[in-house]
Amino acid sequence: MSTSLKEKDLYSIAMSIGNSLDKQEMLKESLESYSQYLGCSGGMVIKASRTSSDHYTLLNDFTYTKDFSIRTEFSEFSKIIATDLSVDEYNQITKKILSKSFSDNKNLCVTQLPGYGFLVLIKEDQPFTSEDISSIEQLNIKLVKSIAICDQYQELELIEEHCWSLLDFISEVVYEVDLQGNVKYVNRAGLEKLGLKQEDIQKGFSVFQLFRSEDIPVAKQNFRITLSESNIPPRNYTVVKKDGTTFPGIVYTDRVFNGDQLSGVCGILIDDTERTETEKKIKKYTEQLELAIVSSGSGFWDWNVKTSDVVFNNQLFLMLGYEKGDIEPTIFAWERLIHPDDKEGAMESLRKHIKGKMPFFKSEQRLKTKDGSWKWILNTGKAIEWNAQGQVKRVVGTYIDINH
Repeated sequence: MSTSLKEKDLYSIAMSIGNSLDKQEMLKESLESYSQYLGCSGGMVIKASRTSSDHYTLLNDFTYTKDFSIRTEFSEFSKIIATDLSVDEYNQITKKILSKSFSDNKNLCVTQLPGYGFLVLIKEDQPFTSEDISSIEQLNIKLVKSIAICDQYQELELIEEHCWSLLDFISEVVYEVDLQGNVKYVNRAGLEKLGLKQEDIQKGFSVFQLFRSEDIPVAKQNFRITLSESNIPPRNYTVVKKDGTTFPGIVYTDRVFNGDQLSGVCGILIDDTERTETEKKIKKYTEQLELAIVSSGSGFWDWNVKTSDVVFNNQLFLMLGYEKGDIEPTIFAWERLIHPDDKEGAMESLRKHIKGKMPFFKSEQRLKTKDGSWKWILNTGKAIEWNAQGQVKRVVGTYIDINH
């Protein structure tokens, strides 16, 4: 006699889903939990990829088994995995799965991952009960949402790599140092401006070697302050090149975190004699960065904290079904769109970031669409500009649709 999934076990499985941003690791942890609490001996996540307007391909996205092959034991899958299917064939498979008639084998459970594909689970010793299947379908909602977050995170990592490559096209010095001030990275233009070579960095180069001897104590003190505080105003130094020549520079710095762990400081060193031209180049870089974000399908926002004005790109309107004139360009419009149950947590996260208690703002929230329904959005942002008193002047961020 099969025993239905207990409520506490259902909770345990749900808590095991979505604990990693690496999709393969996340799916492994999730299916191990399905296996532990449901008594499964194997599982498979199948991704349905639309290859054209009238064809699908079902791909094995992840497999978890205990000493046997799902495709060998269950021939149903050898017929469809990595096979080019017409829309009608795909719809027939989906219909069978939704009607619980994909297979006569009651030890095999196939459920839909809405908007993504299918989840296959196997039991060797006992069949799945209807209560089991109902519980799995509930869990699948969170599993699909977690897969979407992992996929979006991977896309953002690619954007980050692209942004790092863009840094080589900025004519000012962009650098990153560790907690001791040892330089880990300098962009190509920075190496040229400072008269350095990559070999100099690899051999070991302290950021304090860039300053005159009389400025080093102040530079070290400012470095310690940067490690302990946020919203540090820019500093002015006389910068020393490798050949001994100097130029006046403005240094903008911020802390670097690896997850929640402080790992160093990043900065931009600007030649103050070229300020006007530099501002144009920073504007161009910002536009390139926004273009990279937009190309990923994410929404982009830019908030002037003092005036409360917010610039939204068109992707946000597309996500929610509004016309551009439907949403006023202020922070208050966002406050009105957010679901009442999500508002306090989102505002608290934003307040903590503005006060420097969190390195960035991040909130999963529901926003109201034009037709009155709610859509799940991952909203992230980071302060990028401060006034002379160290107060945040400007915050930029992205909206990502995680509604699956």
